[in-house]
Amino acid sequence: MAEGELFYGVEKSERRDENREKVKSLLAFLPVCHADDETMEKFGELKAKAEAAGRRVDDADVIIAATAMRHGALLVTGNTRHFSRFDGLEIEDWR
Repeated sequence: MAEGELFYGVEKSERRDENREKVKSLLAFLPVCHADDETMEKFGELKAKAEAAGRRVDDADVIIAATAMRHGALLVTGNTRHFSRFDGLEIEDWR
């Protein structure tokens, strides 16, 4: 899902070709965690908890959080406001 958000940013940018190559280079360098059954189970748990607390959370954010939590990974983001809603998610603001 995070890959999709990176490419979404590419498509919104003014230098699409240049930025697409930068994203591809970054993804070739970094390990990529894909959603699996355990991730989707965590997704369901996080989304249900958010709804029970009266919070609306975009599915994309829930999948990203669930993936990071399932793999015990630090989530690096420029959007700490969205991701700080998930208890137990380790985040770092790189803005």
